[in-house]
Amino acid sequence: MWTNCSPSLTAGGWWKPDAVVFVESVPLGATGKVLKHSLRKQYGDDYLSA
Repeated sequence: MWTNCSPSLTAGGWWKPDAVVFVESVPLGATGKVLKHSLRKQYGDDYLSA
């Protein structure tokens, strides 16, 4: 996937993530926002940096 889109992303100055993690569901707060602290707790800071 990254091989096909990498040149077009980096040429435009876009940041390319180091990893992509697929999850079954994302924890949401009362307002519908993603609870990043819950994801960090579950998956660690390896995938999610502030």
